[in-house]
Amino acid sequence: MIFFFSLYIFLSFLISFAVSKLVKNKFLKILWFSLFFAILTGFWFIEPGSNSLAPIVSIAFLEITIIDSNGFARLFRPLAALIVLTISASLMFFLVKQYFFKKK
Repeated sequence: MIFFFSLYIFLSFLISFAVSKLVKNKFLKILWFSLFFAILTGFWFIEPGSNSLAPIVSIAFLEITIIDSNGFARLFRPLAALIVLTISASLMFFLVKQYFFKKK
């Protein structure tokens, strides 16, 4: 289970990094990387009250297609929080890198 989770996070990081390489603007690179990383790595409970976790993307896909609707608001809140956290962390990393490792 830990191996699968680590592999999933690593592949999500690679996909997010590849998407960010498509953009030239540094701010947009940070934004796209953070957005894709948050969307791909967000986990939440499969159903309200259950103990099983699944990626938010797969839960949203199932909500749209085949299972009974439990509402997208329960998926939107953790996804929005994760997007804000990843954008904040990426911007802080970028600013610290710019400040401490200036090219002279």
